[in-house]
Amino acid sequence: MWRSSAVVATLVGLYFLFSSAGKVVVQPDGSIDGISNIVRSALQGDRFWTDQLHLAQKSLAWELGGPERKMKIESLMKELDQETNKVLEDQYRRYPQLAPSGSELEAQRLRDRANQIESDALDSELEVFRQKRITRLKAVILFLERKNQ
Repeated sequence: MWRSSAVVATLVGLYFLFSSAGKVVVQPDGSIDGISNIVRSALQGDRFWTDQLHLAQKSLAWELGGPERKMKIESLMKELDQETNKVLEDQYRRYPQLAPSGSELEAQRLRDRANQIESDALDSELEVFRQKRITRLKAVILFLERKNQ
């Protein structure tokens, strides 16, 4: 029985020795989130801190690239809308009975406006969150760079 316990303990130790947290688990003050990550840091030593620095830098780059990614997505969506509208216009010319009435067009315009208002509010909230995350990641990177010197 003690042999199987020793094997399990060895396997768990090896897991923590060679695994990565996979995300930033260090706070700007140097504290570490979660007992498993504390164990991982104790077993890995400098490798843990170097890995955390790499993950923080990668996360920061992702966050900083957010506006560019958003612009690309919006551009693609605009192109898709334009193509869809061309197809619909063609269909309405061929089959006028399918064309929406004036009141249906007005209702769609109002729905689109409501969606835009909701989207703008969400974008604003997400931008605040993104800016807070950028500030936190910069602080974590500063701590980790000092620790890794």
